[in-house]
This record gives sequence, structure tokens and C-alpha cells, in this order.
Amino acid sequence: MFHLSLRTVYCTCLLSSHALSADLSTECNPQFYVNVADIDHLESLDSYMACTTEKIFQSKTHLYDVFVDGSEFLSPLETMSSLLKPTLWDHRRFEHLRNIRCVHMLEGGGGA
Repeated sequence: MFHLSLRTVYCTCLLSSHALSADLSTECNPQFYVNVADIDHLESLDSYMACTTEKIFQSKTHLYDVFVDGSEFLSPLETMSSLLKPTLWDHRRFEHLRNIRCVHMLEGGGGA
């Protein structure tokens, strides 16, 4: 499962590498896996993406714009609330990707 999280960080960074507009920076600084010893370092970064197994990060709201816990998206920013609500199309895309992943794993190509 740990390798799946690292792949998720990497793939999300790739997806975010496309500029949405001239005013919006989508720069991603992958940190992959972080723990409480990394908090000082994370505070010094303008942006980053990481995964962790430590629930304490959820209470450190100054460290993130979006916190993903399973299928739950959390944000301390009110302006993010409408962006974090999945649409019908988001659900359909997720289901499609999940089906692709299942087929890939059945074919022997997807160890965690």
C-alpha cells in the first residue's frame, strides 16, 4: 500500500504540472512520504505534495490546503469547499480508473 501512495503523489504532481491560467501557479514539489520530523521543512516550502500515515497532520491545518483521508477531502480554506465536492463526472472518472486498475492488477501488472 505504501508504494501505491508514492505513485499517487507522483501521478498527482504530473497532473498538476499543467498551468490552468497565467494567474494560477500549479507548481508541485513532491515530498512523497513525510512524518512529524519533517514539519519544520514543510513549513519552509511554498508548495508540496506528500503522503503520510500520521493522523497528526490533519490537525496541522497551517501545513496544507487540502488533506485527503481515504475518499474524504478536507480543507481549512472556505474558498476550497466548492472545489472539493466531487461532481457526477468525477465519480464516473474515478469508477473508470478503478476498473482499469483492477483489470491491470488481475493481469499481474499491479503490485502495491
